[in-house]
Amino acid sequence: MEYEERNFSGAVWHHQEFEHESFRHAILDYAEIRHCRFVHCDFTGVSLKSAVIKDSMFVACEWKWALLFGASLVDLKMTAGVFDEADLRGAVIRGGNWSASRLRNQYLRQQDFSGMSWKDADFYRADLRDCNFTHADLTRVMLTQAKLAGADLRGAEIGGIDWKTVDLNKVKVDSAQAILIARSFGAQVID
Repeated sequence: MEYEERNFSGAVWHHQEFEHESFRHAILDYAEIRHCRFVHCDFTGVSLKSAVIKDSMFVACEWKWALLFGASLVDLKMTAGVFDEADLRGAVIRGGNWSASRLRNQYLRQQDFSGMSWKDADFYRADLRDCNFTHADLTRVMLTQAKLAGADLRGAEIGGIDWKTVDLNKVKVDSAQAILIARSFGAQVID
């Protein structure tokens, strides 16, 4: 089936699998996607405005220029996704694994990312102000020039982050994290 530039507004897709498919510039506004699997798919320019996507897997998919405004993205395995110039404003992201995804320059303010896996994700210059990352896995996450004021990192795994490139003003951390961050700057923490 051809998916490029097709209108699937309001479509309901459950338990479907797609591999190496192109959905370039397709319209999936208000779609419901549950328990689906997408591997190496191209969503360049796709419109998923106000779509509900739950309990699905997207592995190594391209999302360049995708419109996800107001979409609900819940409990997804969204690993190694590339979101260059995608529009995630107003999207709700809850639960799941977004490891190794590239979310550079994304506006993700006030999201509840608690308990999620973001291992090796790239948040370069992303707006993460007031986000809740409690108990999330942020191992080796790129936070260079990200806006983090008001973010809550308490209980999160934060090993491997280059803290010298991060503005920690008004960021909430627990005491163990504060020690790890201080050590990354060369401090000798003595009990």
